[in-house]
Amino acid sequence: MTNFVNTTIFVKINLIMDINEKLELNKLIRGYKGDNSFVLSLQKQLKTSKYLQKVTVGNKEVKVLSDKQYESAKTALA
Repeated sequence: MTNFVNTTIFVKINLIMDINEKLELNKLIRGYKGDNSFVLSLQKQLKTSKYLQKVTVGNKEVKVLSDKQYESAKTALA
């Protein structure tokens, strides 16, 4: 049981992305020109959703997706 708990904690810690990685993925998602429907839906969310979390970076507010969405986007863009 202890190994399972340690593995779960390790996975959760690794899912937390830093803001710089999120900003780079935002650039990739916004510039995406392919036909992957998941990435296109993320692109639309970043452009139009008023419900996304906003993070202040410097003097600019940036919309960010969830960590799970970014992880899935990394897989789709690879």
